[in-house]
Amino acid sequence: MHRLAALVAALVPWLALAQSPASLAPVADRYLGADTYCETGKWGMRDSPARGYSEVAFARCAHSDGRFKLIEHADQPQKLIIWADAGKYYRYSEAARVYQEYPIDKPYINSPYGARGEVFPAFLSRQFPWRVVGRPGGADAGSRLEAFQASSALSTPQHTVYERVADAQRGSSERVWVLNKDRSIVRWEGLQGGEIHRFVEITSQQVNRKLAGGDLSHDVPLFARYSLQNNPKAFVAGLFLAAGLAGVLFWGWLFARAASVEDVARKRRKLWRFQLWTFGATGCALAALAVLTSIGRDTGHPPAIVLVFVLAIWCAGIFGLTALFTLTSYPLERFYRRREARGPG
Repeated sequence: MHRLAALVAALVPWLALAQSPASLAPVADRYLGADTYCETGKWGMRDSPARGYSEVAFARCAHSDGRFKLIEHADQPQKLIIWADAGKYYRYSEAARVYQEYPIDKPYINSPYGARGEVFPAFLSRQFPWRVVGRPGGADAGSRLEAFQASSALSTPQHTVYERVADAQRGSSERVWVLNKDRSIVRWEGLQGGEIHRFVEITSQQVNRKLAGGDLSHDVPLFARYSLQNNPKAFVAGLFLAAGLAGVLFWGWLFARAASVEDVARKRRKLWRFQLWTFGATGCALAALAVLTSIGRDTGHPPAIVLVFVLAIWCAGIFGLTALFTLTSYPLERFYRRREARGPG
C-alpha cells in the first residue's frame, strides 16, 4: 500500500506536466494579449550566499497603450513611485522628496519601460520582462520564451516549473513557476551556480481589469514638484513673484498710512543704503574667502572654492529679491504723489 501511494505521488507531477504546455510561450499569450494588467508581490536579491535577501514589496499596473505605474516599497510609509504617460516618464521618491520627469524615449532611462516598444510589460516586474519578453510580438521575444522548457524534476501537482539556461559557462539560469489551475505566472528565479540570486514572487494579479486614473498616475505634492532641488527654475520664479507681491503689499500699506509721500521716500533711501552696505561687505568677505581658498592647498572634494561660488550665488539671489522688494515702491510712489497733488477731493 505504501509503495502504491509513493508511486502515485511520483506520478502526479508527471500527470500535471502532461497537461501543461512544453514551453512558456503559450502561457505568455494570456499576458501578451491583455489590455490591462495589475499585480502585487515582492522581489529580492542577494550579492552572495552568505548574505540574506534584500526584499522589496511592489505593486504595478500597466495598460497596453503604454501607460503604467510601479510602486516600490509598497508596504512602507515612504514609497518610490514610477509611472509613465504618452510622452513622459516620471519618478518620485517620497523618502528623499525627489521628483523627476524624463522624455519617454530618452536612452539613459534605466528601465525597460523607457523604450516605447517595451512600455507594456508582458508579465512580472523587475528582471523578468526585459530578460525574457523583449519587445512584445517580436521574433526575439518568441525565441526567448520557447527556450523555457518544462522541468519534470522541479514541477509539482500545483505548479509547472519552466527552466532556461541563460549562460552555461557562468552557470546562470532562470526558472518560472506557473500555477497549474489557471496558468498564471507566480514566481521567477534567477540562479547563479545553482544558487538563487534574484527572485520575483507574485501574490495577486488581475488581467483586463478596468483601471482608474490613480492606477496609472500619481499626484505629487505641490512643494515637492516645484521645490528647489526638483524644479529650480519654477522655485526661483516663485520666490521673485512672492517678493514682488510682498513688496506691493508692504509699500502700499506704508504709503497709505504715511503723513506724506516724502516720508516714505526717506525711509526707502535708508533701506537702499543698508542693502548696499550689507551686500558690499558680503562681497568683500566672499572675495577674501576666494583668495584664501585659491592660494591655500585644498585637497577636499569638492574644493572649498566651490562652496564660495555657491555662497556667492545665494547672496546674489538674496540681493535680487530684496532689490525687487524695494523697487516695487516706485510705481506706488508715483500713484500716491499724483493722488497727493490732486488733494483730498
